[in-house]
Amino acid sequence: MGSGGCAYLIKKACHCLTCGGGEYVVRFIHTAFSIGIPSTLLANKRSDLHSWLILYDGSYVFGFLYFGLLLASLIFYYCACLTDPGYVDQKTLASLANDEDDEELFVQRSTNKQGYTSLQMSDTSVSFNHDSHDISSKDENNSPAVLDTGDIAQTHRNQGAHSSRDPTYTSNDSVSNSADNKPSQEADVDGTRFCRVCNIQQPLRSRHCPDCKKCVLKFDHHCPWLSTCVGENNHKYFWLFLLFINVVIAFSMWLAVRSFPSFTTKDKEKDDFSGTDIAFTLLNILSMLILVVGGLSTISLFGFHSYLMFTNQTTWESVSRSRISYLKRLRDDDNPFHLGYCANIYSFCCRCTPKQWKSVYRRSMSASTLQSQPLVSAA
Repeated sequence: MGSGGCAYLIKKACHCLTCGGGEYVVRFIHTAFSIGIPSTLLANKRSDLHSWLILYDGSYVFGFLYFGLLLASLIFYYCACLTDPGYVDQKTLASLANDEDDEELFVQRSTNKQGYTSLQMSDTSVSFNHDSHDISSKDENNSPAVLDTGDIAQTHRNQGAHSSRDPTYTSNDSVSNSADNKPSQEADVDGTRFCRVCNIQQPLRSRHCPDCKKCVLKFDHHCPWLSTCVGENNHKYFWLFLLFINVVIAFSMWLAVRSFPSFTTKDKEKDDFSGTDIAFTLLNILSMLILVVGGLSTISLFGFHSYLMFTNQTTWESVSRSRISYLKRLRDDDNPFHLGYCANIYSFCCRCTPKQWKSVYRRSMSASTLQSQPLVSAA
């Protein structure tokens, strides 16, 4: 069997584990490993854990600390598994729409009403005043008018005012060529997409998960070990699970190494080396193999997701940047969702409600445009 066939079998096996009740199997396996390895260390009379908690040699605090860390890792594992990752429904869309209305009202009140370029955030990213094409109009009261999505798309097509350096521009392949200029079902001018499966307009940074069969807010990835998606609502629990499980793995490896019997002892002590000790030694070797393989995976994941937390990115955005409509036209070092490191950490760890990322994206694009475009006085 070739490599393609092996990859297909692995993909099918992961799909079976995450569908049709397989999530219970995955979670049972994780719980069994999490309880089984500490149990063998506790039962091994040569282990420090056995001395701390069974023989009460005065260091029982370390034993309780070990099992406290283990319990915390299991709690955050099941929090990540059972928490709604951010499935998009009508209630979520209504809440995000209200947040966007509040944000637009704030931006409109703070808009510069002098004769400079008008950068207003409505259903568009930016309205530009060009030397030869003024696409910002004024109404009867000389107040700047806000162009809707169809007007901007039509203006770009008819006037050809697009600059290759304009990160907010969306090409015509993302906009329908129909007469009424409605957004297509692939992507609108803001980079958001219409999901044909869920029949909804996806909020920015959302993606449809084929395994969960739902759209997920701030989609990160579908985790086979959790048997669910990692999204805006449970990403912090996933990160905390990785933090505690890495500490538990390091603690367990230290205990396992110290519980190996010494084969350089005196002959009298060698006589005490029984069949039970041989069995526990084999269990220690097996535990060490599991801990090393699992530790390499969890340490790398923890480091990567810590980087994502500090920079306010997701795995999907980091890996598939060139295929994401709202990121593929930006430079590789441009991150429109970067709020500052402290704000990124707060948003990641402390927010309990979904964030309106479209407003953050528009503000970032407006600031970028102001830096790259000179101010043009009104005629």
